[in-house]
Amino acid sequence: MLPSSVGLSVLLPPGDGDSINVTVCYADYIAEQQEPKVDAQGKK
Repeated sequence: MLPSSVGLSVLLPPGDGDSINVTVCYADYIAEQQEPKVDAQGKK
């Protein structure tokens, strides 16, 4: 499996709150084998 992660930084201004609520979604990508491309002369 190949990761699909991206870093995320959040800067909060000084003040009352010291936390945030977030919704995080993700996906997993799976590598698939591909047939080599061949031209009209049969060359790869």
